[in-house]
Amino acid sequence: MAGHEVCVVTTPKTRNTSQAMHMSTQGFEVVELGYGKVLDKLVKSYKGKQSDIAQSMPQKKGALKKMVGWLFKQLDQYRISKGIFHFRRFPDFSSYWSKQVVRFAMSRQKWDLVVSTYGPYTTHAAAYQLIKNGTAGFWVADFRDLWTDDHIFKGLAVTRWYEHILERRYLATADLVVTVSDPLAAVLSKKSCNEVLTIENGYDPSDLQSLPAANIFAGRPNKVRIVYTGSLYPGKYPDLLFQAISNLAADGQAADCLDRLEVVFVGGNIHVMEPLVEKYGVSRWVLSEGFVSREDSLRMQRDAHVLLFLENNDGGVEGILTGKLFEYLSSGTSIWAVGVDEKSSPGQVIMEAQAGMCFGKDVMALQIQLLQLLQNQVKPSISVPRELLYRFQRQTLANKLMDRIVELRSAD
Repeated sequence: MAGHEVCVVTTPKTRNTSQAMHMSTQGFEVVELGYGKVLDKLVKSYKGKQSDIAQSMPQKKGALKKMVGWLFKQLDQYRISKGIFHFRRFPDFSSYWSKQVVRFAMSRQKWDLVVSTYGPYTTHAAAYQLIKNGTAGFWVADFRDLWTDDHIFKGLAVTRWYEHILERRYLATADLVVTVSDPLAAVLSKKSCNEVLTIENGYDPSDLQSLPAANIFAGRPNKVRIVYTGSLYPGKYPDLLFQAISNLAADGQAADCLDRLEVVFVGGNIHVMEPLVEKYGVSRWVLSEGFVSREDSLRMQRDAHVLLFLENNDGGVEGILTGKLFEYLSSGTSIWAVGVDEKSSPGQVIMEAQAGMCFGKDVMALQIQLLQLLQNQVKPSISVPRELLYRFQRQTLANKLMDRIVELRSAD
């Protein structure tokens, strides 16, 4: 790749055709390393069965089994909310995986450059060991999200102090720290004496060019579709949209327009919105499709009337720029950003791109736009400036990173 020999080391991937990324690995090597013989079986069993157990046990007869099922659900929700055993916070099974990475790397050769990307934190742990034992010559620590300052997965109070020690150690040792936005770079700069470079998430134009031309919703009822693709987390819930729909349903003059509406959710953790669907009484208009292939997800983005982007400005998340935003920008479909104001990092990108609207927490403004969309039944047109799209292409971003690495290494 660009004259470099690249090896990507990752964890074993689930071969599920419905969720497969189908991304080409031509031109570079991919090595999938397990956790060790014992832990491989444990992790596979844990990941594969936890949801099934949690969902099925409460349905079984018997008060004891219902209680056990309820308890399991509560513990699982607590685990996820804290990020533990979830590839985000300490402790995690991947702590043992990092040891496998170090053994593998030392068995091959000395590496000119190692790039570790968070999460999990254990990628940084492996890179740190490779630098310390002289197996790697230059280290780029890439933070796609904040670690100890994560606004969603806050970790355990009893282990947070240890994570702070590790984080500062890794930030001090890395030759270059990378993150996705200037606000996040400012947070990390306070903890690191080394340079923190902003490399945004981006998109690959070839992803869209290879999609089938046919509308993915062809053959389904003719609806005005609002589509959300991605996972749902605390602070990224569609309650404001559901409230707007509920308000229209209660308005006798506007209620008939809702017959044309379908809100489609695809991705992970979609089940967390079920209480909201029930609370606002919007089940008639909400469709949950779970995981779909990456190709189908991109087609849905392209063929929707509007794309729903969810975030929460509270809790210091103004610097979050998810990769999903840049996929949305490249889709050609208007973005409705809910929980996002124009001053936040995603809001600024959306407004600069003239790619949609930021509603913040203004339910009435959202309700008015939704009614207009349902009355017109026309997909809003957008025209994202070509130079902005080019700026966020993955190739452009990769070149920016590589140029800075070359500069720093030349200066040594």
